[in-house]
Parts: sequence; C-alpha cells; structure tokens
Amino acid sequence: MPFGLCMAPATFTRMLNEILWPLYAKYPGMFRHYMDDCIIMTEPGQWALHEEICHMFFDLLEQHQLFLKLAKCKFFQTEMDYLGIRIKEGELMIDPVKISRITDWPTTLTTTKEVQSTLGLLGYHRPWIPNFTKIAKPLTDLLADIHAMHGRSFKDQMSYVIFGISV
Repeated sequence: MPFGLCMAPATFTRMLNEILWPLYAKYPGMFRHYMDDCIIMTEPGQWALHEEICHMFFDLLEQHQLFLKLAKCKFFQTEMDYLGIRIKEGELMIDPVKISRITDWPTTLTTTKEVQSTLGLLGYHRPWIPNFTKIAKPLTDLLADIHAMHGRSFKDQMSYVIFGISV
C-alpha cells in the first residue's frame, strides 16, 4: 500500500477485518490484530490448536495474496510484548518498561496538552488501574472547564478552575 494515501490505515484494517473474519468467528478471543500486528493466543500446552489456527491464518493470507515478512514473525512463544502489553503464560500485564514511564510521568501539569496526554496514557492502561473513572474524572472535568474558558492563559484557567479566582 503506498504511503501518504488518505484513510489508508483504516482501509487496510477494514480489509484485514473482512479477510480474517473466519478466524474471529471460529476461534473467539484467540486471535487479535491491530493494523499489521497479529497475535494468536492459546493456552499453554495447546500446541495442536495453536498450529491449527496458524494454518488457517496462513491459508487466509494466501487466498488473498497477502504476505508475511518472516524476519518479523515469532511462533510458539510463551512470553512476548504486543502493543505495549506483556503476555506471559496466558496472562496480560503492563510491560515493565511502560510502568517505569508511568511512574516517571510529571505530576505537575501546566498545559492543556499535558492534561490530555496524561488522560491518554492513563486511558490506555485503564484495565490495570483500579477505580479509573474516579482518578480520571477530575482531569476530564478540568479539561471541560478549560475549554469553556477559551482565550485565557492556562495559568489563569487553572487558577479559576481550582480556586475559583478570576485573574
């Protein structure tokens, strides 16, 4: 697919969704893809099932003249990283590298963009954050208040939102 085409990623994803639908239907929860990153997840020790799903995946790709780059493929792994998530022995967890990035994240937010970035980071890791909505609500409310005060500096907006002081 040529680079620079408008909507090319969405078109490619839709195409893969249609082509790989039989995998999703026959093996629910065992196959996932995001853009061109595909993963087959079976329980440890179910090598025959894993192999069966792989064969079906390869057959579907061949039928539609799609190809894999073998150097990027990993087969029969018990532990791997997939889109920032560590999969180990059938369990999903946050990648340890991501945890260090989260703990090093700045706690003083001085711009609207920083608040939005923080919400994005937290939202991606939502499944592992207990009471996520209680944590995110003040930040989301802050953004709503800031957007309502468009035109003022961020410092003035924060002063008004937090302390009720109009500067």
